[in-house]
Order: sequence, then C-alpha cells, then structure tokens
Amino acid sequence: MHVRPPRPDFELRVAPSSINVRGNTHVPLTVFVLRKDGFNGEIELGLHDTSRSFGLSGARIPAGQDKVRLTLTTPAVPRAEAYSVSFIGRATMGGKQVVREAVPAEDMMQAFAYRHLVPAKEMKVQVIGRGMVPKTAFLLEDKIPVKIPAGGTGEIPRDGASRKDVRKPPNRTQRAARWHFDQ
Repeated sequence: MHVRPPRPDFELRVAPSSINVRGNTHVPLTVFVLRKDGFNGEIELGLHDTSRSFGLSGARIPAGQDKVRLTLTTPAVPRAEAYSVSFIGRATMGGKQVVREAVPAEDMMQAFAYRHLVPAKEMKVQVIGRGMVPKTAFLLEDKIPVKIPAGGTGEIPRDGASRKDVRKPPNRTQRAARWHFDQ
C-alpha cells in the first residue's frame, strides 16, 4: 500500500506482436492504454524512428478511451528477415509532453471469460511478398478521346471500334468497358 499524491501516467500495449503479411498491405492492430492515477487525456500514437518504412493510420486514442484499432501499412518490398517495429505514444500531462514506448503483446483469453495482454519481447513483421498488383484487362488500339464529366460515366469499346462505331453501335452486341468517375 502506498500513501502518496496521485501521479497520472499511462502504459501502452500493441497486439498482435507478430505479423506475416504481403508487401504494401494494410494490417489492423489494436493499441490498448493502461491509464494510471486518473490520467484521462488523449494519446497520439506513432512509429519509432526505426520503423520509417511503415505507415500508420488512425493513430490517436481519444480522451477517456482504453483502446483503439489502427492500420499499419507495410513496405512494398519483401525481405528475408523480419522487421522489428516499435510504437510510441505522446500525451500531455501537467503541461509537459510525455513519451511512452508501447509494449508488444498478445491478447489472450483464459477459461472463456478473462482476457490478458501477455507481453512479448518485441514486435516482428515479416513481409513475405508483393501485394496485389492490378493487371490491365485489355489494351486499347484506337485512340478515341472520351469526355467524361465528373460524376458521369463513359464507354470505351473493347474491340478497337472507331469513333463512328461508338456513336452508332452495330446491330451485334458490342463489348465495352464502363467506368464511373466521382468528383
């Protein structure tokens, strides 16, 4: 038992602690905050300097919240060894900015009821290959300019038909690609 004035503080846990993923993909993670002695402020999350080739979205724990789901974007190029990734959290307490490193953890369930954040030594991300690369469905042989207003649609013939054919399609069914462009 301690008798002392409150010292507001926080600790961070990030789960899961290991990820195997294709390059240039987005991985959901959960960051938990363990608030101490009445600390209830907002926490900004970020990647440690050694994790520069990764991206982070949704990296803010609002005041009063105990966890947040965020998205980690992996590097495009795979490599043989796993990356070591570390997270930090910044908050203002008593007018001073405080930085805490997040501890990698596994979110484990015990006996179908209790959940535990089991700490891990480090967070590893293995990038095993390139992500999905869109392929060209077909090549256009005709260079017909198609004017498509914002919010509108347009058709480009897939069989290389001329401008005349686009305005007046032949009696047979003409295959075409359709796109919709938003503003």
